[in-house]
Amino acid sequence: MLKIIKTLFLVGIIFVIFYIVISIYLVKFDSTSPLGQNLRKSIIKYPFLVSFINLNQPGDNRYAYVSAHNPTISVKVFYTPNVIPDTDISTWITNMMTETVGKKIDLEMLPLTEAEALSYSDQDLNLIRKNNESEKFNNPVLNIYYLTSYAEKPSYLGLTLHRDTIFIFKQTMLDISEKLEITKRLEQSTVSHEWGHLLDLPHIEELGCVMSNYLETYENWPMKESMIPLTHCWSTLYALDKLKASAR
Repeated sequence: MLKIIKTLFLVGIIFVIFYIVISIYLVKFDSTSPLGQNLRKSIIKYPFLVSFINLNQPGDNRYAYVSAHNPTISVKVFYTPNVIPDTDISTWITNMMTETVGKKIDLEMLPLTEAEALSYSDQDLNLIRKNNESEKFNNPVLNIYYLTSYAEKPSYLGLTLHRDTIFIFKQTMLDISEKLEITKRLEQSTVSHEWGHLLDLPHIEELGCVMSNYLETYENWPMKESMIPLTHCWSTLYALDKLKASAR
C-alpha cells in the first residue's frame, strides 16, 4: 500500500512539473493560442511570476505599475550627448504618473555609454536595453531611452518593445517641429502615449487623447501645438480604473 502511495505521489509531482513547464512554454512562446492567452492573463496578475518567467511584452508589467503594494515607480531616463530630454521632464512625468496610476516617482537621469547612431533597428534597441538593464529593485522600473530615430519605421516618434521600456526618437521630433514649443509638447505627449501601451491601453480615434492612433507616427499628425494632446480621455481613464480595481 505504501509503495502505491509513493508511486502515486511521484506521478503527481511529475504531472505538476509537466503542467508548469507546458504552461510556461505556452505563455512565453505560444501566447497567440487561446490557451496561451488565457494563461498569460492569469499569470501577469502576479508581478513576481512575470519577473520569474521573464514575460517581456508591452503590457506584461501593468499590474506591477498599478499595484497598491508599490507606492513608488523608479523612472530611469537614459540619453545620448546630442539627444537630451526636456528640462521639465521631472514635472510632467510626475503629473503623468499621478493621472494614470497615482504613484510617486524616483527619477534618475543616466547618460548612455553606447556611441550615438543615426538610427536604431529593433536589434539595436534590444541590445541597448540588455546592456543597461536595471538591477532588481523593490519598486517597479520604467526605463526611457532618448535616441535619434527608428531605422525600421523612420516616421515613428516613440516605441515600446518590452514590458518596462519606452524608446523616444527625439531627433525625429526635432526634424519635424517648427519650433521648440512643439518639440516639448510632442515629447511629453509621445512619452504619455507609450506609457499607455505599457499599461495595455489600446489606441482610440479621438484626436484630443494621448492614446490617439494619430500619435503613433508623424505621417498622420497635423503638427499644430494646440492639437497635440497631453491628457487621457474618459475612456482610457475608465480602463485604468478597471485595471487598478483588478490588481492584487
